[in-house]
Amino acid sequence: NESEFIEEIVNVISSKIHTEPKTVKELVGIESRLEKLRFLMGTGSTDVRMIGIWGMGGLGKTTLARVVYDLISHEFYASSFLADVRERFEKEGSVISLQKQLLSNLLKLGDISIWHVDDGINIIGSRLRQQKVLLVIDDVADVEQLQSLAGKRDWFGLGSRILITTRDKQLLVAHEVDEEHILNLDVLNDDEALQLFSMKAFKSHQPVEEYVELSKRVLNYASGLPLALKVLGSFLIGRSVDQWRSALERLKRDPSNKIMSILQISFDGLQDSEKKIFLDVACFFKQKNRDYVTKILEGCGFFPVIGIEVLIERSLLTVDDYNTLGMHDLLQELGQLIVTRQSPEEPGKRSRLWRQEEVRHVLTKNAGSEVVEGMIIDVHFFLKNEVRLSAKAFSLMTNLRFLNIGNVQLPEGLEYLSNKLRLLNWHRYPLKSLPSNLQLDKIVEFQMCYSHIEELWKGIKPLNTLKVMKLSHSENLIKTPNFIEVPNLEVLDLKGCTSLREIHSSLLRHNKLILLNLKGCTSLTTLP
Repeated sequence: NESEFIEEIVNVISSKIHTEPKTVKELVGIESRLEKLRFLMGTGSTDVRMIGIWGMGGLGKTTLARVVYDLISHEFYASSFLADVRERFEKEGSVISLQKQLLSNLLKLGDISIWHVDDGINIIGSRLRQQKVLLVIDDVADVEQLQSLAGKRDWFGLGSRILITTRDKQLLVAHEVDEEHILNLDVLNDDEALQLFSMKAFKSHQPVEEYVELSKRVLNYASGLPLALKVLGSFLIGRSVDQWRSALERLKRDPSNKIMSILQISFDGLQDSEKKIFLDVACFFKQKNRDYVTKILEGCGFFPVIGIEVLIERSLLTVDDYNTLGMHDLLQELGQLIVTRQSPEEPGKRSRLWRQEEVRHVLTKNAGSEVVEGMIIDVHFFLKNEVRLSAKAFSLMTNLRFLNIGNVQLPEGLEYLSNKLRLLNWHRYPLKSLPSNLQLDKIVEFQMCYSHIEELWKGIKPLNTLKVMKLSHSENLIKTPNFIEVPNLEVLDLKGCTSLREIHSSLLRHNKLILLNLKGCTSLTTLP
């Protein structure tokens, strides 16, 4: 049929003529990212190349992959975009439907019978060797998914490109994607973030005048994450100034479910120990030195050397040039939200406490429980003599690992502190001694600066994990404890302990001691 023949010719010619999709011009910040990705794609070379787009949820990895797919797919014999691989695998339990889609797209075949994943692997590995193809595998969460869809480069013809998007860098490494072919996608810069939010909230490139300051608050909250900017902009468009203010206040206590649910996908895929590390950093250790955090968490049995590395690979943590742990503000909010949801109404039944007013509530109302694992606030939050606690304030917190407080009074004394403490920092501890039943065999760091302590304890305590002891400016301290069973002590800070007369001679046995500070110890008569 002549008309059908002409139509077929037109379709072939149309497929070869490429025009830039209109959506590219509408996507804020896409040009620079697209330029980097196209450079990595290197479509002019004849090698079979695997390229990765890696980053946290909500950055726009899928959007970028779709744009480059639409722009260059005409340069290949055939192309296929496998979207939402993680989600489809979770629903179906296998990649067979994805294998069928891949083969259908790349071989132009109808329904293909595949009854087992291995059958799909054999067909893909044998039928595409002579074809130059473009394959996008989007949102991969397991290396086995990759191995079943694009296991080896020699499955595909010369010039083929396989583009993989993922939140997990280690997955790309395991699949032998070259480091130089991995694009680490970052958040939008300030100008891009403002433009994207304005497009969603005002349908223009700048905020309306009376909304400028409120818009700045949104931008600060979103911290350059495209997902958050889109969700919040779409929610706020057309609303009054008062409604904007109310919505922004609500975000402090009730974050957007749409944003949090996307981010939580990465958290849900972690091992239990990795989840604990993530929550500890989100609540307590953001902007702390990586080695310091590792030292503390090692004492908790969380295997932080590998755990922190996994969190970095999955874009949940970052480490800067100064070895400081970082985390996107919204990921920190996710971690804190997960903890808050453990007991929305009663803070004393949550695993971690970091908000000052909630710590005050738990301590003054004796509302703690065995669920509480950490309580860390600024040691200067409570004004001197302002907060008075009962002797039983910590009695129910039997699983407390971290305690960082200060300036609280104990008029009735102190009956109990957890024997599971790894970090104890009590600024201006008000008593002359510690509870007699206190066991510190798991402690890693012990700080009681400006305390009223006269003697820490009598006799010998086995403190095999203790590395740091700081008692500076404890002006009532008379003597140090016996260090005979403290084999890993690295830091002993006694600066300003003006009543200190004696340092136990066992300190001489410590070959791991790095720092000993005795400045201002004016009453010392002898040194060991």
